[in-house]
Amino acid sequence: MKVNIMNIELIKNYINQQLPLTCSLLHISEVGSFMWNMGNESDEDIGISDHDIFVVYQYSTGKLLMGCNYKNNLPNKHNIILGDKHYDFSFMEIGHLINLLIKGNINAIWCLTSPLNYYTKLNRLIELVTNSIYLLDLLPSGLGLIRSNIIDSEKRKEVRNPQKSLNAAYRTLKFLENIYFNNKTSYEPVENVTIDQINELMNKIELYNTINIKPTEDLKFQVEWHLRNNLYRLRLLNITPDQQNYIEGLWLNEKINPNEL
Repeated sequence: MKVNIMNIELIKNYINQQLPLTCSLLHISEVGSFMWNMGNESDEDIGISDHDIFVVYQYSTGKLLMGCNYKNNLPNKHNIILGDKHYDFSFMEIGHLINLLIKGNINAIWCLTSPLNYYTKLNRLIELVTNSIYLLDLLPSGLGLIRSNIIDSEKRKEVRNPQKSLNAAYRTLKFLENIYFNNKTSYEPVENVTIDQINELMNKIELYNTINIKPTEDLKFQVEWHLRNNLYRLRLLNITPDQQNYIEGLWLNEKINPNEL
């Protein structure tokens, strides 16, 4: 169930209260069970689902130019009640998000491509990621998460319903399958998944990865360049014209590395 407009305003107000004055809000999306259309808000017997909110913020470029350090993440906030709903909040700085996208981190992909996008200034970045997603190396991150869910289904079965972990593993596999076989992102709900179904689909994807022609290094470099260029533009939009001239002068004189911005 998607949160309503009134709750989105509550979410934005809460987030802005958490962000330091040196940071600005760029993006709010929902991940977790509701992203997969699997969240539950009414049946207490199967457990009420929290809304998992992913926040992307930007640290002041002016402060960066002054040599100030910033954190890649702000502390997560758990079990926050806004209105009649429960929320968990995760916060990530845009520079760290870009680095994770370049590495093919699947959680970073979900943050941007989630169908539950409540607020964004990152439309250009979202379009770039969506159109080039098949060029990103998602398998190490995706398969790592899937194997972790499989282990979790056994290791924590005394305190957590193992079916939840198996469902989480399978829906991630279906996400990867749609990217590699249909060239699209898709968030499909699943239920009552078995370990045999998981192994069958995992073998299919691993076989695809073995026999399929990989993107060339040139193509991967182009995607990385566009991602970093997107970050550079966001940094420049966050500063005054005088600061912009200063940073471009340093760049031209090779006194700074634009990848570190």
